[in-house]
Amino acid sequence: MAEVFYDMSHLTTDELRELFTSFRKRGWIDYEYELLDEEDGMMIGFGLSYYEDFSAYLHLPPKYLKELIEKYALKSKATNAQKLTVEEYLIAQAKNLPMN
Repeated sequence: MAEVFYDMSHLTTDELRELFTSFRKRGWIDYEYELLDEEDGMMIGFGLSYYEDFSAYLHLPPKYLKELIEKYALKSKATNAQKLTVEEYLIAQAKNLPMN
């Protein structure tokens, strides 16, 4: 499992609106950010500048990632993402847990 973040700051309001409306039929939307047994895929958060406590999250299957990157000229942000096996990921997460 890896998280990769993309810079969307160059997109205009109209481009963001077009992205949301054209891709919403290909995925699903929720209005709370919760990590509940989600399938692998993409999540794009749309916040409101005039109401900071509200956001809509567009969830899409991973097959649309390449299309989004090309269509909207998205650039990957530097992250500490590592390609780990499930076992390596669980061991890394367990290192920070208390022993009692």
